[in-house]
Amino acid sequence: MSQNKAAWLDGKDVRPLAVRPADMPKPGPSEVIVKNHAVAINPLDWKMQDDGSYVGTFPNVIGTDIAGEVYEVGSEVKNFKIGDRVLAHCTGIMDKKPQSGAFQLYTAVHCALTSRIPDSMSFTDATVLPLAISTAAPGLYSKDNLALPPPSATSIQPIHKSILVWGGSSSVGSVTIQLAKASGLTVLATASARNLDALKSEVGVDHAFDYKSPSVVEDIVATVKNLKDSRGIEFAGIYDAISEPQIFPEALGPIFENLESEKLISAKKLATVLPPSNLPDDVQAKMVLAGMMLPGYGYENFAPGVWANFVPEALETATLKPLPPPLVVGKGLEAIQEGIDQNKKGVSYRKVVVEL
Repeated sequence: MSQNKAAWLDGKDVRPLAVRPADMPKPGPSEVIVKNHAVAINPLDWKMQDDGSYVGTFPNVIGTDIAGEVYEVGSEVKNFKIGDRVLAHCTGIMDKKPQSGAFQLYTAVHCALTSRIPDSMSFTDATVLPLAISTAAPGLYSKDNLALPPPSATSIQPIHKSILVWGGSSSVGSVTIQLAKASGLTVLATASARNLDALKSEVGVDHAFDYKSPSVVEDIVATVKNLKDSRGIEFAGIYDAISEPQIFPEALGPIFENLESEKLISAKKLATVLPPSNLPDDVQAKMVLAGMMLPGYGYENFAPGVWANFVPEALETATLKPLPPPLVVGKGLEAIQEGIDQNKKGVSYRKVVVEL
């Protein structure tokens, strides 16, 4: 019988993660057990380690991104079988159970947040995607956010709408761009100057801007105006994939104000990955909650269309690519702490990954 091990978080601000045995997870009716071959690190992980937020009780197993092979399936699971190669979004942040965390050899995941991956795609590549998919989708498709049409993997119909993704080279930003393109939108995005070419050639953005440029606000507004005047493309809103406090007053606020003065928008719609605060009353801002992609948490009207209908086919057709590229920092559960530390130091157009 297989033995499980985990990189345990034993308490708030306790480091390194402690590698030791863990119970072998058992699948609920709608769950699959994945034998993990690669895990990815997100900023959420070091924040949870630093201050204990969202962990629940200690010790616990954190982490959200995995790729591997299906080891066992729950009684109600019909669309996966043992041996399937998959990526999955782990939801320990929702149920607070150790068996639902990514940083272990075997993890229990909900089948609704799991997708097969092509035989040609490595687990190392695949693991960069899951949390980003579940974070990008609510901001784009929820009726409380930008309420865009669903994505298509093969029959993309251009629509007369554009969107700005602030932080396009981040993990969430890269997936947001790809989903928006698959929904037929014209996509504008910001990044550092060194990543602009990759945004256009790899991620597929239509118009890329250096967020540090002194003219970035004017350049974005001019592009939105030109799209409207020349092609009748209306501006749908902004997805802020970074959500640092200074971004709105220094950039997004002025962009909205200029678009409004030019009569290019009728509403200031903003999706954020962190809770919006100190915003003007006329800004329709909503934080995206990745965990609500689970059945029963509020996003049932579009979540299946993304995870079940779009993701598997989009991976096959390369409509959805595993971007940003993985930065592999080590192998084994013992390397996960190094990965968390590397993510905290900062990475640019890379996602930190550990192979298992």
